[in-house]
Amino acid sequence: MGALSNIGKSTLCEGLLSQCLSDGYQSEQFAYIKSMTQCI
Repeated sequence: MGALSNIGKSTLCEGLLSQCLSDGYQSEQFAYIKSMTQCI
């Protein structure tokens, strides 16, 4: 799954972040980590 393209990894991450923000987390509580597959 990690190196495959167009299978929804970014969409899943956006959904998780959106839900966390809806649950009351603040954006300052999150950090960004560039996925390794974007570097290849």
